[in-house]
Amino acid sequence: MHVVCRDISAASGLLHLATSAGYRESGISISAVATPQEKVLAAIRTTAIRVDVPLASCVGENQTIRPFGLTREYLVNLLKIINDKFEENEQRKKKLLASLKEAHAQHTSTASETKDQRKARKREEGLRLQAAKSEIHRITTQHTMHNEGEQDDILDDMSLDHFVTL
Repeated sequence: MHVVCRDISAASGLLHLATSAGYRESGISISAVATPQEKVLAAIRTTAIRVDVPLASCVGENQTIRPFGLTREYLVNLLKIINDKFEENEQRKKKLLASLKEAHAQHTSTASETKDQRKARKREEGLRLQAAKSEIHRITTQHTMHNEGEQDDILDDMSLDHFVTL
């Protein structure tokens, strides 16, 4: 599952809850840093609940499928194991959901953001983004002025947005 988060702090909190619930292979991904398209994603996943069971093989040039000699008892036991894995996954999801509800309840009871506070926070985020863009523009302008008379094909062919995402 991939969740778009407000910022790195929110993603970090979600990641902590996910790993605590048993989703050990979870992580954070950030794309298009310092651009209006910037996204912070928390990927919640685990490979701990999987079963790889070969039931047949593909043989020869003509790719003939040859089933293994599996007994009914073996297949019934395999289904029990797989059902146990599904139940384990359901328990992890319930644990994560309970943790999210608890964290949300704590957040809303202790730090409820007013309309004016949200407006100020969003303004501050916009100013930080604008400052980052200005700094990138300043650096590219200095680079262009430094190389006056020389053709800088890379910067000339890229817009500022492309330069930021590289």
